[in-house]
Amino acid sequence: MAGSDKGGDGAALGLRLALAAAWHVVRARQTRDYPQALGLLEAVGQAAPDAVAFRHYAKLCLGLQAAVIMKMLEEEEPDEKIYDAVDTYFPEGKPKQHPLATPRDIEIVTEAQEAFRDQVLGLLSNRQARERYLEGQLEAEYGEAFLRMLEQLFYEYLLRLESALPLPNVSQLYEMAWSQCPLPQATQCPKELRLLTRYLVDVGHQSQGPLPQPPRANTPTSTQQQPVQLAPQPAPGSLQHPLRLAQSSKECLSCMDPVLPSQGSPQLWGTDTGFPEAPRSVSC
Repeated sequence: MAGSDKGGDGAALGLRLALAAAWHVVRARQTRDYPQALGLLEAVGQAAPDAVAFRHYAKLCLGLQAAVIMKMLEEEEPDEKIYDAVDTYFPEGKPKQHPLATPRDIEIVTEAQEAFRDQVLGLLSNRQARERYLEGQLEAEYGEAFLRMLEQLFYEYLLRLESALPLPNVSQLYEMAWSQCPLPQATQCPKELRLLTRYLVDVGHQSQGPLPQPPRANTPTSTQQQPVQLAPQPAPGSLQHPLRLAQSSKECLSCMDPVLPSQGSPQLWGTDTGFPEAPRSVSC
């Protein structure tokens, strides 16, 4: 339930800082750091499995995992490392059980995992086929358009998650970000604070403005400070989730197939226009 973050819930504060960092990683296309975002998704999924629809969660995770492996192929990482990554992200057998996943959901995800695994293992075993794929198909299937779609999926995930979290105490968030600065007497804004500010603006909690100054020892605590003005927050449940399980079997089959673009047209990755477009600027 959305509400005030009175009492400074440390878990909520820490979660938002982690979400801000993950959002920066996805927006900036820092593919090497996608495993950090995946770790956060897994942790949130275990703690609150009903935070987002399973199919949205599955698409996002599969997409980030595929991007990691395709980047390793593109950068010609050692085959052993790529094999290890495939076994980690696309293991043989059925995926982990999820309380919101239907048997059809598991079937679709299993098929997607197996298809991607077979594709990558085939490329690793055939150097010429791998070179042809990297030169002729990689950009079309896993290039900027694919990464942009992942960004939009992650943005929608953040909006859904934020609609279930209590309203943030922005002063406390800023104070925590400053506390992570390695220099205790720092006068310049730490990276954590810039990422946090960008995140709060993008998810609608704060309007764009100057970054706050570092807290001074003689200033009141964050619970005594004037709260930062928040942008209007959607009412809980008012967001129409784009990947809710469809009612009819026809809708059910079309809303997720294919999970990965190598199985079909990337256009099927489309998202619900009920969500705003993810902000494009990557400045912090």
